[in-house]
Amino acid sequence: MNNITTYIAIYAAVISTLLLILRHSDYRRDRGALRIHMMIGILIPGPMDKNYLTFTIANVGRRPINVRKVGGIYWWGKPKGFVINFTELPHELQEGQVTNLMTEHFDDILRRRGLRYICAYDSAGKKWKVGLRQIWRTRKAYRKLVREGRRPA
Repeated sequence: MNNITTYIAIYAAVISTLLLILRHSDYRRDRGALRIHMMIGILIPGPMDKNYLTFTIANVGRRPINVRKVGGIYWWGKPKGFVINFTELPHELQEGQVTNLMTEHFDDILRRRGLRYICAYDSAGKKWKVGLRQIWRTRKAYRKLVREGRRPA
């Protein structure tokens, strides 16, 4: 009789632990999350080639998110913030929705030293950062444009 009680207790402990893990994963998945991609490119190839700094912001979470602004921080001596003005912001992103933001005035953003991060801010004040590797790749593409003489803006 004591063996049966022990087996039932072990079974209950295993089941409750699995349910706890399942609930925690549901909790983590059931909130809003943004994924941001940044690149330099030409919108439409042709005689008036203009390069744009493009941000692709996707809501990969399960809740709608209201994107308020895009900005970043320079850190050269002391921190200095900046905001990139887009006419499309603020913009509410539903689950799975994507928006593209473009600016042709990005020379000053990518030319300066000490760029620490670029991010999007939601209505709750949370920062959603662009990956550091993407910033490095975008700055590399910018330097290539400058070497080729196709300096933007």
